Amino acid sequence: MRIIERYLLRLFLAPLCYCIFIFLSLYIIMDLFSRLDEIIAVRAGVLPVVIFYLASLPGMLVQVLPMALLISTMYTLGNLARHNEIIAFRASGISVWETLKPFVIAGVFISLMTVVVNDRIVPAAAAICVKIREEKLERKKDGASPGRMIKNVALYGAGNRIIYARIYDPKVKTLKDIVIHEHDRHQNIISKTTAKEAKWTKAGWAGFNISTYKLDEQGQIKGDPLFEHRNILPIEEKPEDFQNQKYNIEALNLSELKSYIKRFSGASGNVLQGLRVEAYTRLSYPFSNLIAVLIGAAFSLTAKRRGGRLMGVGMGLLIGLLFYGVFAVSIALGKGGILPAPVAAWSANLVFGACGMYLINRF
Repeated sequence: MRIIERYLLRLFLAPLCYCIFIFLSLYIIMDLFSRLDEIIAVRAGVLPVVIFYLASLPGMLVQVLPMALLISTMYTLGNLARHNEIIAFRASGISVWETLKPFVIAGVFISLMTVVVNDRIVPAAAAICVKIREEKLERKKDGASPGRMIKNVALYGAGNRIIYARIYDPKVKTLKDIVIHEHDRHQNIISKTTAKEAKWTKAGWAGFNISTYKLDEQGQIKGDPLFEHRNILPIEEKPEDFQNQKYNIEALNLSELKSYIKRFSGASGNVLQGLRVEAYTRLSYPFSNLIAVLIGAAFSLTAKRRGGRLMGVGMGLLIGLLFYGVFAVSIALGKGGILPAPVAAWSANLVFGACGMYLINRF
């Protein structure tokens, strides 16, 4: 690495660390104050709260990194432009992309590291957070029965089964539009059971209008299906399991999520589409860090043409917020089935990345 590259990288990393520290601190303080009444009410103690927020840090870091990179990029390049150092670089024969090389390399490296953290560390940490929240921070609410119905309930069931219900009504402990997939030890679907409705009884989940199909290795129906008006469904889970929804996407890594999608195929188009979008987002969102670097660089370099450095910073932050908005809308459209999952997850990155590169090339 050349001296100038080390110089630029050192200038860039200092504000990046400050931004990360400030954003994480604000994130924790705001979340803590929003939970403070609840924490005091359940007398959770200091240690569970500390462990909860330590386990929350990886997920928080993934969320705040893009904005931290955006601001630190704009701050660093803005200072260089203010002291005419970028003009001096160009006068010395150093192109704009050579100047930005340390920033881009840092963006790529952070993006790749975020992919690993998002896949390996965040799910495990999220599982710890859920456990502490349920056992320590919300234990007074155990057994409470909220009035709202829960839509699209999906969880792993005993006996290597995946259970899906379009609606769970906790008031009357009723499942509606149920699909049960049973798998063998090789994760092949060996049977599919559907029921229009199921009610919780002392004997278990009493289902109505039940259809049971046996499937071969190719997923084709073998033999005659079994139709029953009423019988006990092969569901060992209790109402509280559906109310708490043990299945939690955040606690699955990417390979587990893909396995779940494969095993759960055919159960519900809406649920599967949401899972596919989530899987693609696990890969696309970390690269918003690189996009943040490109956006920050583009608007910092063109600040003088657009009314000064402050105007450039303001426009850059506006574009950054706009990126988050477009990303959120595209994800929502993807989960709603309007956009294909890959398009929903990657469209914001591609559009804003291309805009950033275009503006940099015009400098």
